[in-house]
Amino acid sequence: MSRVMNSKKPALKNVDEESFEAVTLDLALARENFGSDEILLCEIATVFIEDVPLLIEEMQQACARGDTATVCRMAHSLKGLCATFGAEPARTYAQRIEHDCCDGSSACVTSDRVHVLVQSLHQTIDALRSELRLTA
Repeated sequence: MSRVMNSKKPALKNVDEESFEAVTLDLALARENFGSDEILLCEIATVFIEDVPLLIEEMQQACARGDTATVCRMAHSLKGLCATFGAEPARTYAQRIEHDCCDGSSACVTSDRVHVLVQSLHQTIDALRSELRLTA
């Protein structure tokens, strides 16, 4: 089960890639991002739920072929999407991968690091479905 926070901005935490943390959603921030329009929030959450698996697949394929530039782009996109919903720690995992890739570090292009992000993204999708009562 996710924890729903009411803070306005998710804090950057020192997240250990070896362990999984419970997903938190900052739905107050998400509502603020969408002008308190619950219908729009649910529509964007549905798009998130539908699009994230495609981004995950592209990132995993890029990782498998050692395509750091694409991994960086996918991590950047996922970071922004997660920030929209205050979805921690997925945002932090994506940010770390993006930062390392953009700095030219090949360490980010490992299946273990991408796997941690993917697991967190799946938890985020489940939390969004549950918290917003979406059927998508």
